[in-house]
Amino acid sequence: MAKKENKKQLPLPVIIILIFALVISGIMEVTGVWDKLNSDVTGTPYIDTHNVDDSDVMATATFIDVGQGDCTLFVSDSTSMLIDSGEAENAPAIIETLTESGITELDYLIATHAHSDHIGSMAEILSEIPAKKVIISKPSEDSQSTRTFTDFIDAATSCEAELIIAESGYEF
Repeated sequence: MAKKENKKQLPLPVIIILIFALVISGIMEVTGVWDKLNSDVTGTPYIDTHNVDDSDVMATATFIDVGQGDCTLFVSDSTSMLIDSGEAENAPAIIETLTESGITELDYLIATHAHSDHIGSMAEILSEIPAKKVIISKPSEDSQSTRTFTDFIDAATSCEAELIIAESGYEF
């Protein structure tokens, strides 16, 4: 016995509603409404960049993927600042990002703390791209005894950076 093929078609009103939903979804994507709604749900700040003219940009922030740690590059017309750098193996990618950004010398290099996932690649970065000022939080005795920390301090000294130990209330 041959099986009877059952073809069901969607009713016209359902097709119209689906097309309407796709059009509205596309408009929401293009205008940034989805991003705004997502920020409301996730609590992530929403910044509308759809109508930003390059002349309105005061500074840029580039978040460099370094795995577990963090690495953020801030650049304005006159100042560059790198905060943290991840482990040692991240140095080539960070140096490439700095070079592509036209940075030959950092104004500030900031180490939030002396764990290797925050300062691991700083010695190599400083050997390629010096910094004017290196700002670190007060390192613990344990971190001061690590090879990563001593290499970092030696590199900062070699490039003649001003080494600043940040204290509560410090502003720059």
